[in-house]
Amino acid sequence: MMETAPEHALELARRVLTLRQGVYLPPGASAEDIYRLRDVWTYAVLVTALRGAGMDVACVPPMGMAWIEADAECARSMRLALAEPPTGVIAELIARACATEMCTPAARQEHESARPGEMFIEWLREGIKSGEIAVNVPGAKVHVVEDGVLIVSPGAFKEFDAIHWQAVLDDLLAMEIHVARDGSPMRCWNVRDRDGAFVRGVLIANVSLLFDSPPYVNTALEEAI
Repeated sequence: MMETAPEHALELARRVLTLRQGVYLPPGASAEDIYRLRDVWTYAVLVTALRGAGMDVACVPPMGMAWIEADAECARSMRLALAEPPTGVIAELIARACATEMCTPAARQEHESARPGEMFIEWLREGIKSGEIAVNVPGAKVHVVEDGVLIVSPGAFKEFDAIHWQAVLDDLLAMEIHVARDGSPMRCWNVRDRDGAFVRGVLIANVSLLFDSPPYVNTALEEAI
C-alpha cells in the first residue's frame, strides 16, 4: 500500500470509519455476533487503514493487536488487507475511502489549485456516489427537492472544512450555481408531519452536478413560503 503524510493517513482512517458504519462485520455473521464483535472489527479497520497508509506500527499497542488476533476471522481479514495485492472486506472499505479522498500526491496537488467551491462540489459528488454522504434521510446534509438539490448549511460545509467552512460557502455562492429567493441565497424547507422542524441551506438547480442519474425527490420536505 502507498505511504502518505500522517495527516492524510488520519483523514483516510476517518473516511474508512465513516464507511464502516454502513457495513455489517463480520460478513455473513448473525445479528448477535455482529453486535458482539462490532468493536474489535472497527478497531481492526482503523489499525489496517493507519498501517496501510504508512503509519508506524508502533502506534498500535500490543494489547490492541492481541485483541484483534483473538478473533481469527478478524485477524485474517486484516492480514489480507495489508497483503499485496490487498483483498477482503477491510481492503474494500479502504479502497472506497481512498477513492473518495483522492489519495495520490498527484491528485492532491491537482486539486489544491482548484477553488474551494469546486472542491466542495466534487467532495459532495464523490461522497454521494460512494455512499459516504447520506441523501434524503433524516439528518442528511443533502436532500433532493422539486427544484434541485438542497445542501444543508452550515452543516454540509462544516463537514467539508470545519475551520474554513464560511469561505467555502462564500466561494460556492460566488460561482452562481445556486438559486436565490427574494435576494437571499438561503432557502428553507419544512419537514412534513413534524411541527416546527425544518432544513435550511443552498439550493443547486443543476442536479447533474452531484448525481449521475436522476434521484428521487424527498417528499417529506415542503418549501416554506
